[in-house]
Amino acid sequence: MSVQQLEYRLLQQRNQGAGGRVSHSGRHGVDDIAHSPPKAKPLLKRLGFTAVVQGPEHSSDHSWIVELHDIQQVVARFDRLGAVAKIPGGEIEVILVPVSGLSLSASLSVIKPKYKSFVTASGDFTSNRLAQVPEKQFTIGAHYTLPVPASVGEIRLGADYYHQSEVYFTDTTQGPAFGPDASQKQAGYGLLNIKADWDHIGGSNIGASLYVQNALAEKYLTYGVILYPSLGFNSATVGDPRVFGFELRYSW
Repeated sequence: MSVQQLEYRLLQQRNQGAGGRVSHSGRHGVDDIAHSPPKAKPLLKRLGFTAVVQGPEHSSDHSWIVELHDIQQVVARFDRLGAVAKIPGGEIEVILVPVSGLSLSASLSVIKPKYKSFVTASGDFTSNRLAQVPEKQFTIGAHYTLPVPASVGEIRLGADYYHQSEVYFTDTTQGPAFGPDASQKQAGYGLLNIKADWDHIGGSNIGASLYVQNALAEKYLTYGVILYPSLGFNSATVGDPRVFGFELRYSW
């Protein structure tokens, strides 16, 4: 998940908690927010700039501070409003085209999410970390379009590697009372995806792709359920293993 997507998701969560809706136009960032009473305080304090370097290299750098009020959290089977969080962070992305047909990219995002206040009838969770929000994420990628005649088609090769730091599964079940620390979160992990596309095969409307997802067979968890206080153990959902795939398509 990119930081822009994270920013939108958290803003959406907050406004839905206030009884409203969020609409997103698909452009960079959050474009418009419509909500019903209670009135929301201004949320977004954003600083940023974009730089385009002459030549084949492009880079962008964004930094921001997001402050959320009255976040909706589900605690003990009912909603509690009133959590306040502050999320400073930044992201940088670089794209390099050293030769025709080859594109190299890298991106890094760093955020420091923290609750400023999160107190419910179930306890004080202010010191907890925001769940499912990695503090660090980076992606590197390489994509190459082979210089073949148009009569052969369009052949592209690509690989992307994504890595994220650890995340806790929930906001309110962190600490010794909820079992071993490793069972409450997913440690940092990385995924490598590889794909080869061949479009307009032999000048036709037929295309095909071969791909490998999670090529390094990384073992990771996508979500966990904390049951330790009642049953003495925690459970989690395992992420997808290494997957080989083939796609065949026809365009008209």
